[in-house]
Amino acid sequence: MTNLLTSTEIADTVVSLPGWGGDAQALRCRYTAPDFPAAIALVDLVAVAAEAAGHHPDIDIRWRDVLFVHAGPVPFQDLDRFERSADRLWIRDGFFASPEPFPDAESWATYRRAGISQVVFGHTPVDRPTLSHDGHALNLDTWRGQQVTLARLEPGPDLRNAAFRAEPVEPRAIADDPVSAEEIRRFDADLPALVDAWVAVHRPSSVERR
Repeated sequence: MTNLLTSTEIADTVVSLPGWGGDAQALRCRYTAPDFPAAIALVDLVAVAAEAAGHHPDIDIRWRDVLFVHAGPVPFQDLDRFERSADRLWIRDGFFASPEPFPDAESWATYRRAGISQVVFGHTPVDRPTLSHDGHALNLDTWRGQQVTLARLEPGPDLRNAAFRAEPVEPRAIADDPVSAEEIRRFDADLPALVDAWVAVHRPSSVERR
């Protein structure tokens, strides 16, 4: 009969195993391979060992770990809510200026568990491509600098090595400071709920699958 580890034994063990984490419900580990074929080869090795042990773990293979989103991930929000809600379209300093480091802080645990460790976003105008969260987040909304910017992301643990190409654009014809910063924050905070309510009413009915 298999002897299961207690929560305390698990906690004491995983701290000494780089890349491992989890609890009594599930153990998780994450490895980064130099390229996709190497990742598949690693999975093949794990499959052979798992079959021999009679243990068959869930395996998730990802080419990269970058989330592309209009405004940013939302702290303490599960992925189902994130995918359905307009919050991701309007968050500003709640993400990029958060003192909780992405993706390591508990507030971002949902994204970390999904294998997401880097974010490319916009929505908040900046003069030039701007990094935050110790290089794990990149703002490409360079409208304030009157340019449009493309980024080529290089493999690596963060986005510091991204290469950029920028082209000048005509600024949008809007009055200077049409609303205050506080009004913008209030608008961003109130709008997601209004959008979610509208979508709930106008979303097409689901089709029953047989």
